[in-house]
Amino acid sequence: MSDDPSKPEESMTDIERQMAQALEDSEQADTGSPAPEPDAEEPGPTIRRVEMDAVKTVPRSAPDPDGNLKLILDIAVEVRVEVGNSRLTISELLNLAPGSIVELDRTAGSPADLIVNGTKIGQGDVVVVDESYGIRLTKLVDPQDRINSL
Repeated sequence: MSDDPSKPEESMTDIERQMAQALEDSEQADTGSPAPEPDAEEPGPTIRRVEMDAVKTVPRSAPDPDGNLKLILDIAVEVRVEVGNSRLTISELLNLAPGSIVELDRTAGSPADLIVNGTKIGQGDVVVVDESYGIRLTKLVDPQDRINSL
């Protein structure tokens, strides 16, 4: 029974009827029974046809590959120049001291590898620039392959 005297007693029975219907529907859903037909009293959704304007087709241009490239131009990458490699045993590694010579797997004058973020992208000759070492590039992979390797 409602505490509000302005609401008729019938409202409460409507609520009770709706709760009983919801309980019955959930029990039928649990048992796999088909759903009951909707009550004729309850209004269903109104469906009506809507007229729409014709959709305009806009020609699509090809994406600008340089536009995407511009997004990453300021990202710093690790660049290494590798003049050779060597494989040592733990014993040989522990015996290293100042003045020790580690023999590399390349001959003198062989090109050094240019490695960016762990990927070889070129080769070149080691040069001295002022008082620093540098590399004069002699071979580079294709520009698209360089971008893909990043």
